[in-house]
Amino acid sequence: MTLYGQVVVGPPGSGKTTYCNGIQQYLRLIGRECYVINLDPANEYSDSNKNDTSSTSPDKDDDDEKVPKLPYETIYNVCDEMISLSTVMVQLNLGPNGGLLYCMEYIHKHIQTLISTLQARVSKIFKETSKYPYILFDFPGQAELFTHCTCVKGMLESIVKSMDFRLCAVQLIDAHFCVEAEKFISAALLSTSTMIRLELPMVNILSKIDLLQNNSLSGSLPFSLDFFTEMWDLSRLVDYVDSDPHRDEAEEGDMQDQGFYYADDEEYQKVRNKTRNSPFYKKHRKLHEKVCEVVDDFGLLNFIPLDIQNAESVSRVIGRIDKCNGYLFTNGYNVIEGNERMVNDLFRCAVQSDEGEWDFEKLASVQENFPHLYRETIPELNSANDRKSKEESSACTT
Repeated sequence: MTLYGQVVVGPPGSGKTTYCNGIQQYLRLIGRECYVINLDPANEYSDSNKNDTSSTSPDKDDDDEKVPKLPYETIYNVCDEMISLSTVMVQLNLGPNGGLLYCMEYIHKHIQTLISTLQARVSKIFKETSKYPYILFDFPGQAELFTHCTCVKGMLESIVKSMDFRLCAVQLIDAHFCVEAEKFISAALLSTSTMIRLELPMVNILSKIDLLQNNSLSGSLPFSLDFFTEMWDLSRLVDYVDSDPHRDEAEEGDMQDQGFYYADDEEYQKVRNKTRNSPFYKKHRKLHEKVCEVVDDFGLLNFIPLDIQNAESVSRVIGRIDKCNGYLFTNGYNVIEGNERMVNDLFRCAVQSDEGEWDFEKLASVQENFPHLYRETIPELNSANDRKSKEESSACTT
């Protein structure tokens, strides 16, 4: 049997659990048997009801106050069946990061037990549904697991070899990182490092793109969203490290409206030049320049924006992943029940693949829903337009 699936990775808080839940629901709607394997020992509970004050009312029973373990349906949950982070921290007196490293190394050491259990459960699902399940692997997001440790890579190699898996890694990056240049540069370096270490075909995704609809956040983007999706010359972001030309220009405009001018303040200009010429500032800038140079030299990155609540956006991501893990070409999920079934399945995959083929189509829905993310801000042009508008207004008053 040939199995297909995704390895979901990304920094903590990037939305991996939400992604697995949304993808599972979508794939089941289009006819695929999809299950999740939770390999995150820290993902023991869902945070959906923790902040709900209504759940603590005395009228509710104790059973209603319990928080559900996971929002998606799992075929294997490592927290219940092998090891959990909370238990390790209590019994071995370890911190969160050290405990998580111990858990992943423990799973790697007992990987054959995990593989045997998965083989039995996959066979059971096949007997019941006549379909091989599509598997999502939900991994923890700590960077140490992909930069200083080889346990994740070893686990995936064993699973691929023993179960004949065709996997595609899905790297989630919070779209909010686009607001701050330092965070996006570090996320780009982490994504490149993860691609190299895992040695799997990878799809990089800007998750939570719908949260950028807030105008206060979108106005802080140094460039339009297509700059971050296509990764055009990452070194252009270096000018925005520890400073934001757009914000500085806005502050200068506010001061000018109040009768103050930065250019006339000698003390301010002296302090500003001293900061820009300090050894720390120069070294800090040079560090980011070198990081951008490394990422650009590899040339591996581009991102797909994802709104997990938008079916068209999810379909586009699924189409790209189907090309990466080979589902488009082999269609190994279903037992073929006649030529019509095979043609329909292949046609559905081909359509999904074409949807993600063109850059215009990839960004069209996002640009239509969030047009403010695509207003390119050019300080020189804006200042010239402001001067022109002021001159026209003064001419009208005279």
